[in-house]
Amino acid sequence: MYNVIDLFAGAGGLSLGFSKNKEFKIVAAVEKDKYARETYLYNHKNEDIKILSDVRDIDYNSLKKSFNIVDVIIGGPPCQGFSNANRQKSNIINSNNILVKEYFRAIKELKPKVFIMENVKMLNSEKHRFYYSEIDQTEIDSLSIELREDQIIIANRKYNDLDIIKIATQNRYKNYLLSNSLYSLLNTLLRKGRDIEKIEKFLEKNLNKLATEIQKSTNDFLLTDLNSFLLSIKESDFSDLFFEKFESFMNFQKGMKILEELVLNKIIVDFSNVGDTIYARVYSYSVIEYIEKVLKGEYKQFSGVVNAINYGVPQKRNRFILTGIRSDLQCDDMLDFYTHKDNNFYTVRDAIEDLENINPEIDVKSDPKKIFLEKSSKTYLKNINDSKLLFNHVITATRETALERFKVLKEGENFHNLEKELKDTYSNPERTQNTIYLRIKYDEPSGTVVNVRKSMWIHPVLDRAISIREAARLQSFPDSFVFKGTKDSQYQQIGNAVPPKLATFISDKVFDILSGNR
Repeated sequence: MYNVIDLFAGAGGLSLGFSKNKEFKIVAAVEKDKYARETYLYNHKNEDIKILSDVRDIDYNSLKKSFNIVDVIIGGPPCQGFSNANRQKSNIINSNNILVKEYFRAIKELKPKVFIMENVKMLNSEKHRFYYSEIDQTEIDSLSIELREDQIIIANRKYNDLDIIKIATQNRYKNYLLSNSLYSLLNTLLRKGRDIEKIEKFLEKNLNKLATEIQKSTNDFLLTDLNSFLLSIKESDFSDLFFEKFESFMNFQKGMKILEELVLNKIIVDFSNVGDTIYARVYSYSVIEYIEKVLKGEYKQFSGVVNAINYGVPQKRNRFILTGIRSDLQCDDMLDFYTHKDNNFYTVRDAIEDLENINPEIDVKSDPKKIFLEKSSKTYLKNINDSKLLFNHVITATRETALERFKVLKEGENFHNLEKELKDTYSNPERTQNTIYLRIKYDEPSGTVVNVRKSMWIHPVLDRAISIREAARLQSFPDSFVFKGTKDSQYQQIGNAVPPKLATFISDKVFDILSGNR
């Protein structure tokens, strides 16, 4: 029997795929999110699995002693952890960056025979990079990893004749920062653009809160402008001059936020300007090159983007899979796994049609439906509807506006197919993704299942949202697999998961490699 550790386990999609093969034993799983951990524990309650919460706190030497040997490590570090150094976003650095390095710390210390890392399909592109920082400078230099120079815009206009380069080089950004709560309110107001109707709607709910937050501000330098904005807002004086000053103020604030991130994350940086535009010059390096160099030839690496549709999942879901096989083991290639094609694709109808006449609940704490589903003759459902009870058949309550949208959208249509009057509640309708308010098609595989509650996916023929259970089926979770936590958390757990059917293919290939090296 081969011992497996699941890092960043989530609800347990990868673990479930490996558990199907009795030659694998999940000995430990690591998951920080409390609801995902609760789901994992519930579905493995009869198994002796050590559950840990924070990958950064693990003593792998101690863990190794507990299990004698770890044969396989699986898992997918959160994709939010990767930075794109070319984008100026409200947050340019995510504190999860360190997690992919923690994954490879586990590989280095436990030295498993095989590791599997699953992640977003763009992981191996130039867009996914780490910033070069004082924290990792010694390691990166010792590995001779190539650095690329990048520029981040700190500010693209003047603000009150301040010397922004001096503020940056002397780390005086704290003197000019708003509180997080006030910044959040003003940034939401900024996103309304110059649309007076949307601004007034926002202020109906938030004016008092905004006034209170401004009164709480103790920053004398900012207070003059803040009080001036508040006066204009109260008097509905939305002139071009107001917008110009407000936009300039918020541009400056965003610059201060970026400076704060650079300092807190110890990013190696210097500053320059071209006219009124201030740049931070930083350096970044490729995630993939880091992985290749940090393993120093200890593992043969095979990687590629696979589509879940080719592995028995009724969903078009492209994911990057990296397989590492220890160099002392025999395995010449993984081509048969990465090029596997299934010519008979399963569809949304195959996955959820039998639930069409079963009304979902609204309350996430509702008891499972005591409805005995007939064992399906459909190939896809043979191993899916394995429970006499229907768990998690729960949806979000549909508001009147949402229901109006549901009623007019046909299969395959989305938010952009709505008439203008049904889009008006959105701040920037033109920037809304094509997956929002998508009525999925019955006779095709679904698109990538993310958090379908946030995306407001619509049932193919019913004017309601896709339920938690229906989303789980599209991800190939069996009906006996029960999700725990809040409603949004359950949808999120499903969207984050590796489809168990894909995980089963992976585990079969890993078993072939290991059994061939006995």
